[in-house]
Amino acid sequence: MDVLHLIQPPLFSKRNFLQSVSLQNTITGSGSSATDGSCASISESITMRQTYVICYDIRDDKRLRKVYKTMRNWGDHIQYSVFECQLSPSELIQCRSELSDIIHHHLDQVLFINLGPSEGRGERVIEALGQPYIVVDTPCYVV
Repeated sequence: MDVLHLIQPPLFSKRNFLQSVSLQNTITGSGSSATDGSCASISESITMRQTYVICYDIRDDKRLRKVYKTMRNWGDHIQYSVFECQLSPSELIQCRSELSDIIHHHLDQVLFINLGPSEGRGERVIEALGQPYIVVDTPCYVV
């Protein structure tokens, strides 16, 4: 039996999964009826998302790997120890909580830089000095 599996690792993050489940529940009516303003809740959840640059300085390699693996679930890896994330307020709290459980607060640092609303931002524009910035697209693998 030949079965093709498409593997697309970091492109489908926990963030994307939570968004799709929330949207699916709203569309199918799970947990709400069509008359309770579910269309309004879709637009509210979209406008409430903020774009963050999250960067970290972790002094221990083991904790560094854990923070990196955690952050892969929340956003796009831009550069060493730098991620761009589009988070709702509740997702930001959850992300901060997960990272807080990993880091040593007196040794490590995680910065959350709020760039404002995600909606209407347009395409990402990144300029670089020195080495050029190269967009890393995660390819699909057929196994």
